[in-house]
Amino acid sequence: MLEKMKEDKIVLDNPLELLGLLKAMVRNKVADQVAYERAERRDMRRLSETRVEELELTSKERDPAEEVADNEFFETLLNEMDPRDAQAFRDQLSGESWATVAGQTGDSADALRMRIMRNLERFRRALNAE
Repeated sequence: MLEKMKEDKIVLDNPLELLGLLKAMVRNKVADQVAYERAERRDMRRLSETRVEELELTSKERDPAEEVADNEFFETLLNEMDPRDAQAFRDQLSGESWATVAGQTGDSADALRMRIMRNLERFRRALNAE
């Protein structure tokens, strides 16, 4: 405002005009702030007494189509592996430790784990290349 007054874009003839201009500026600022606060109050999440944790937005059961797709993806992954590695991977996923699974295959736990990880990485790269 002072810049505009210096450039003679705002010409005030008496102090009452300055007072009127300042009142209008304050009124506009207050109106803007009221509009902002009212917009925040319209947000229904602020008014709801129900906690988000209590809302059941989706079913807790898996979608059968997703389950089938996941199983097909997993079988494709296992088919890409050496049969011995695929079985070791299944055993490990079912809860067996790497050491136990490695004892069944005759490998060290670290060697078996790294071989499975390399298989997974190779499969991931092949998927990304498609």
